[in-house]
Amino acid sequence: MIEESTIKNLTELGKVNKFYTIETWVVTVIIIGPALNFLFDYSHLIDSEIIDGYGALRLFIFFGLLFSLPTFLIYHLYFKSLTRKLYSSLRIKTVLNIIAILGAFITFQIMGEGVESIVITLYYSIGITISSLLFKIYKK
Repeated sequence: MIEESTIKNLTELGKVNKFYTIETWVVTVIIIGPALNFLFDYSHLIDSEIIDGYGALRLFIFFGLLFSLPTFLIYHLYFKSLTRKLYSSLRIKTVLNIIAILGAFITFQIMGEGVESIVITLYYSIGITISSLLFKIYKK
């Protein structure tokens, strides 16, 4: 039987933001990850080279969306499961961030080895953490 205090806490949390996973995925893959990559990897370029950088940025976003789909699906399924079992936003976000960071690491290791894949994983890990802080799991 569910205790009365648990029911009260659940009603205070509000409804689950069913778009949380999509919001964090899109912001990470389309905005923050590419922005960090562009900022740190293309900051030394001159104006004519930046134009080529914008083309690379579009490819970065397209392939980022494509290659992150498997991780996103796992992330989304865990989100659905965790929001039924856990009520702490902090715990849910922590578990989801670990899943997303591991997924990014595995994806970039499959795509290529070396320092560059680790650096890109770092950019996306920062992006995942930032985007998870931007959105709420529960809406009031």
